[in-house]
Order: sequence, then C-alpha cells, then structure tokens
Amino acid sequence: MVQKVWWNAFTVGLILGCLLLWGCEGPVGPKGDPGAQGTQGTTGPKGDKGDKGETGDKGETGDKGATGDKGEQGDPGNPIPSFVGNQPCKVCHATVSTDFEKTGHRFALNKASDVQAGGKSFYPHGNEIGAPPNKAWADFSYVIGGFAWRALFVTPQGYVHTGALAQYNLSDLIWVGFEETAQPNTIKFGDCAKCHTTGYDPNAQANQPGLVGTWKFEGVQCESCHGPGSLHVKNPIQSKLNVDRTSHACGKCHSRSPRGNIHAKAGLVDNYQQLNTMLSGKKSAMSCINCHDPHKSTKANQTQAIIARCESCHFRETEAWEKYKKDNNSGMSNLTCLSCHMPKFGTEAKADSAKSLGDLRVHLFAINTSPTAQQLSTDGKTVNPYLTLKTSCLNGACHANQPGRDINWAAQTAVKFHAR
Repeated sequence: MVQKVWWNAFTVGLILGCLLLWGCEGPVGPKGDPGAQGTQGTTGPKGDKGDKGETGDKGETGDKGATGDKGEQGDPGNPIPSFVGNQPCKVCHATVSTDFEKTGHRFALNKASDVQAGGKSFYPHGNEIGAPPNKAWADFSYVIGGFAWRALFVTPQGYVHTGALAQYNLSDLIWVGFEETAQPNTIKFGDCAKCHTTGYDPNAQANQPGLVGTWKFEGVQCESCHGPGSLHVKNPIQSKLNVDRTSHACGKCHSRSPRGNIHAKAGLVDNYQQLNTMLSGKKSAMSCINCHDPHKSTKANQTQAIIARCESCHFRETEAWEKYKKDNNSGMSNLTCLSCHMPKFGTEAKADSAKSLGDLRVHLFAINTSPTAQQLSTDGKTVNPYLTLKTSCLNGACHANQPGRDINWAAQTAVKFHAR
C-alpha cells in the first residue's frame, strides 16, 4: 500500500517537472564539439562528363625506332657517254674521216709543239708556220688556226698574243699586227675556247689566268657536232649519235647574234657571221648543208665540198647570165655566181675598206641595184642585209677606178645580167 502511494507520487512529480521544464525553456546553449566522423556512405551515381581540360605540355621525344628493311633495288640509270676522239670513227666511217682530216675544223686549235714538230707536213696544204718574230716556240702553248687564213698564238698563261707582228697571214705569207692597241695579257683564249675545242667544259678550271674551262681535244673534231661517242662505239645500232642538220647547229660558232645585226669591222662583214648573213635574206629558209658538205673543205676541193651549186635552183638566171656573157664577149668568162653574189666582203685576216674588199666570201647574196643604197648603217657599226653595187661591182677586184664605170653605169648594167 505504502509502495503504491510512493509510486503514484513519483509519477505525478515527474509529470509536473516535465511540464515545468517545457513551459520554462531556457536559451540555446553553445554548439557542442563535432562528433566523430561517421563511416563512408555508399558510392553515389556517376555524374555528367566535365568540360575538356587544357592541352598539356609536349612530352619528351621517344627513342629512335629500329632501322627498317632495305628497299628493293631501283632500275639502272642511263649510262653517261664519254669522249673517245676521232680514231674509233675511222673504223666504220673511213671515207668521211679521210675527208674530214683535210678540213679547217680539225685545225681550229693546235698544240704549238705539234705545229713545230710537224713543219710542212702538219697542215694538209703544206703550210709551214714558225714562231712570231722575236719569239720562240717555248713562249707559246697553242696555235689558233693556220689552215687557210691566218695563225694566232696562245701563251702558256692562256692569253692570245697581241701587238705588232703577232699574226701570220697565209695568203701572202707575212707577219702583221693583231689587236695592236690591246695591252699584253688582256685577250683571254678562254673566250674563244668553246668554238676551237672539243668537249669544252666552262665550269672546270685550267689554273691559267687566261683560260676559262677545260677541253678534251684541241680543234673541232667529230664529237664537237655529234656528241660523246663512247656508247656508240660499243653498240652502234642501239646508241645513235646526234645528227643535227639545222643551220643553228653550225650557227653555234658561225654567228655572233642569230637573226640580229650583222656586225661590221673595218667597213666589212666581221668574221664568224655566216649564219647572221644567211638569215638576213630570202635564204633564211635554207640550211647550211643544202649547199655544203660539212665533212669536206672548200679550200681542199670546192667541187666536192659544195653539193648544190647555184644553177641547181637558179637555172633560168644562169641561162640568162651565160647568154649575156656570150653576147657581150667582154672578158667575163671566168666570172661565176659567187663573183657578184658572194664577193669577198668579209674579213678574217685582211681588210681593205676603201676597196670594199676582204678575204672572206659573205652569204648576203641579194644585190640592191639602187645607186643610192648604202652598205653600212649610219654609224658604220652594222652591215645592211644586202649587197650594194659598190660592194659587188665596183670593189677592188672588179670595176673600181675603171674609166666610165661609176655607180650609175653599174645600176644600168646590173639589171641586164639576168634579163630573159
């Protein structure tokens, strides 16, 4: 009984206490220290893909890989031909080689020692050339030409010998001056070498101040025009040589400026302008070999060297000319087409401007029959592309200074020659 009363009193007291606490709540106390970290929860779902980050720095170069396998062998390249000289050509081309041996091309440049040792037998026509006056053969390495017109000399340093008595003229066998106003050792043979040698290489050095480049052979030999012949010698059928029949093949050396002006020297046509003069007129459509055999010399045998004569094409003019000579009987029996249409108005070794006469026939052909036609330009530096009456008729070899034979007579007479 007593226990029950105690328990009831306790219960009532507890209830009253709670009510009292609830009705009389005090201020919130300070935040307590955080509790210990709880255990990690389970992994949540994967989030969305983030934006691309910035490019990182370039990494270090890796080690060199192993060498790959060797590739297959390529196809063989074309062999390069080399120069062999004229001797192998004679085996198959005996007749042509024999004819060529007698041309001036072969003697465009010669070793001075060979000219000295050969004497009269060195050149085909028995020309005998000695060292220039007051000079010895030891003073020279080469002789330029000596075949037909003149001989010039090259020093061991590669310069062309100049001054009084430096040139030997073959037409009258006398020594004359060559570039007398030039200072010694100023004219380089290297400027001439490409047209006087075979296998010329302008990029090689000869270690001589007057020479530019080197060459395989002196003179203009077979391979100058046909190219290096070693492969052709080994297999003539498979390896063909170059055969250029155009005039420009010759014009590489026989011209100064193709289709350009015709340069004058001492009032005449300067040398090495055969192509210049031919291209200046109606004959420009022709080729040199229409008339010339390049393997034969007009000096040695003109009949064979000229394969087509003027009358081959100009037969009517020839008939009229022959009739004129017969009817007039004026002592012109020795005159030919060349006398008037290819006069010696060019200069190689000699020039007489007063007589319009040199030592080299020109390829101008056409004659301007006007009595006022001028042969040279106003400044005298170039030649007009025709022949005047003074050049063809009144030159020093024909009617110059003959009584009654003036320019007007020539104009009236010339038009009758080919009248039909």
